[in-house]
Amino acid sequence: MRNDPRNIERVRRVLLAILSNGRLQGRPDDIPLAAEEWAMVGTAARQHRLEPLLHGIMRTAGGYWQVPTELRSDWREAHRLSALGSLAARGTLLRAARVLDSAGLAYAALKGAWLAWHAYDDPAQRPMRDIDILVSPAHLEAAYRALVANGFEEHTGEAFSAETLTLGKKHLPALRDRSTGIHVEVHSRLFEHIEPARGDAWLARSDDLLAARIWQPLGSVRIAYLPPCETLLHLLIHSAYEHRFDNGPQVLHDVAAVLKQGPIDWGRLWRLADEGGWTRGCELVLHLTEWLLGPQPIVWSPQPLPEGILEQAALMLLQDPEMRRDLDVQLQLGDLSAGSMSGLRWLAGRLLPGRRVVADFAGVPPDRRSAWLHYPAWLASRLARTASGRFDRLQRSEAARAHAIESWLAAR
Repeated sequence: MRNDPRNIERVRRVLLAILSNGRLQGRPDDIPLAAEEWAMVGTAARQHRLEPLLHGIMRTAGGYWQVPTELRSDWREAHRLSALGSLAARGTLLRAARVLDSAGLAYAALKGAWLAWHAYDDPAQRPMRDIDILVSPAHLEAAYRALVANGFEEHTGEAFSAETLTLGKKHLPALRDRSTGIHVEVHSRLFEHIEPARGDAWLARSDDLLAARIWQPLGSVRIAYLPPCETLLHLLIHSAYEHRFDNGPQVLHDVAAVLKQGPIDWGRLWRLADEGGWTRGCELVLHLTEWLLGPQPIVWSPQPLPEGILEQAALMLLQDPEMRRDLDVQLQLGDLSAGSMSGLRWLAGRLLPGRRVVADFAGVPPDRRSAWLHYPAWLASRLARTASGRFDRLQRSEAARAHAIESWLAAR
């Protein structure tokens, strides 16, 4: 049952119906689920950090949903823990902001740091893994050093070095707030895996983004954020292109929360989306938000959607996180079989990974050159997983769905 695409899609549709608060398919008890299927609903909710949000829906919907008592209890406990985590994250954001302000470094807190305390009615319903902060690429090292000198610690085994600045990643190794245990990632740009169609696209210019930042109070401290239009675009592009719809349906509630806060300059939003070649992805995520949560105050840039793509993208949002890497392999193999240069570049990168990838596989420290001795075992394991994935029904089904969506997005 757990690897049957039809059963998995059925479970995902029930979870989406609950998240839509009845807009989709009516009530879950209209679609009877076995105990094992309800357990799968719980697993998917946990994997995508939806439990606090689901508890909020249970609390406002009364007895409308016939969700098992044990699952309701799990969601209630997750909400309680998320509330505690939100208080800790709030303290970390305030501390980081004070440090950067004192050092005279411009910054902007990204996405969840604004959503939780300025867009959601209940911050606990918007859990965060960490705090993301954007700084100028020229101030990346200074921001990192200032935080380390003021209560944030290197903890990943990947301490800052001159090489760190040349790795091409969008953020430095995460820092841990000693007071709360919450992690902070210092970013020099918004995206890592995607490049805009135009090199001068607004969302790729971190210094200009920081010059346009806004300030909002959090307690007695003013915190800097990106403006609403940029925050909304960041969410849309991050989901459609950076994550390729594998980051969970919480993003649709995020989008609705942004839209609820006030008017968006839609002419500007579509212009900026077009600069980067991201219009189709932005439209798709906005359509998904209306599909799940009802009409939103959106001014559309007309773009016809292929039949059935909304439901397929929604199901992608609930894909198993443990399958993401294998699914990526299947997608890139499809590009490779079509003779694309991106497929060839991907193959070279996958067959010659960074030392950290091999070290993680072998369970050895990443700074040891001897980690490369484990490369043959890593390669054999990678090839075995890839081969088995070609015969896995669920993985083939997910890959076909993802390929159809990505082909439409790439057509622009």
